[in-house]
Amino acid sequence: MSFVTTLRVPQFSSGLRTGAFLAALIAGGVTPTIALAEDAAPSVAPSAAVDAAVRHNERGLKLTNEGRHLEAVEAFRRAYKAAPDDLVIRRNLALARSNVAVQFLGKGDLANATHNAEEALKLAPDDPIVVLNVAACRDEQGFPAQAAEFVRRARKVGADDPHVRTRMGAVLYREGDLAGAINEWRAAAKLAPGDRALAARLARAEKAAAAEASLTPQLSSHFEVLHDAESAVLASLVLRELEDAHRVVGADIQTSPTGPVKVVLLSSEQFRSTTGTNTWVAGLYDGRIRLPVKDVPEPKALLARARHEYVHAALAPLGKRAPSWLHEGIAQVHEGRSAAAATARVRRASAIPFADLTSSFASTRQESRARLQYDTALAFVSWLRTGERGSQFRLAMQRLFNDWTREKAFDDAYGASLPDLYDRFQQALRR
Repeated sequence: MSFVTTLRVPQFSSGLRTGAFLAALIAGGVTPTIALAEDAAPSVAPSAAVDAAVRHNERGLKLTNEGRHLEAVEAFRRAYKAAPDDLVIRRNLALARSNVAVQFLGKGDLANATHNAEEALKLAPDDPIVVLNVAACRDEQGFPAQAAEFVRRARKVGADDPHVRTRMGAVLYREGDLAGAINEWRAAAKLAPGDRALAARLARAEKAAAAEASLTPQLSSHFEVLHDAESAVLASLVLRELEDAHRVVGADIQTSPTGPVKVVLLSSEQFRSTTGTNTWVAGLYDGRIRLPVKDVPEPKALLARARHEYVHAALAPLGKRAPSWLHEGIAQVHEGRSAAAATARVRRASAIPFADLTSSFASTRQESRARLQYDTALAFVSWLRTGERGSQFRLAMQRLFNDWTREKAFDDAYGASLPDLYDRFQQALRR
């Protein structure tokens, strides 16, 4: 499960304040350094610089209010060029850049979003929302650990901002710190009492904490399983199964979670109420492995699901560089599902566009569609790992865990882009 932060920038400062700031500097005998254009005269009177700075700043504010953020950046840039020592104009330019970053991110243009977010950060390194927007770009790039560092930086300078506290809670929740997440979300809820989405998230987290409070832990080298008295034997089996998965999956994808993984065994009702998942979801990793156990027909099914969710825990450091098809494909391999049977079902069905495999499968409402997504993910990953492609797959995974982008990792390993590889997979199905 991932959390999407609504990005925003704070209220901009008015041009009247900027003009007063510059006038005060000049009246006090301190003249701002004026950055001249190449074709400008060799000297500019301070009053002319003040007038230009105020004029461009006011235009930037007007453009911002109209949602014309790229034009606003240019206006604020001109104001800043006329008055590079004016901290208000500098902040306005930073916020305008941050607005543009949000705009590009909304359009899916991650490169331009990241560029503008980082330019904003250079101008306003201590503005919590500017810092938070850089974190959002890092998350979208697939670097959750880097994103978390920026969120913590925003938290230090923006503890009174509800967006910062909400995002800090999401980071802690993803890291498995449920109590810490609840504390942050409670603080955010006090700062933003009308935020219904936050209130719902907090309520689910508090339900999860209440459910866990009554459970008993069992520990192993790499896991902690929380369970009730009736599930003590199952918990022991889960621990043993997960320790084996830790060894096998780690050897396969060449990585393992850095710390102990918490596993929570719940009733079906508790699982639904604390996760908010669709009825067909039989397990979840959201910083903890959560499994409904009361209605499981036999332990074998539960243990297979535990292995499945452990793969999600192992891939979590890749963030969005590991899309749904990669997560679910590898997870089903280690769950023990039949790739041959999945391939046969995919061959009989209408092909899923590659773009549909990159979105979260958990958001799919129709169970038959979700099943086809899972089957396609298993069939595609199995194809990528078959024969000589197996070594290429391991190389691609190694590249990913070495912070390569998904596109470069697979292109380097296979000598082809992922869409091309998916086309080859589809062609193989038709033979």
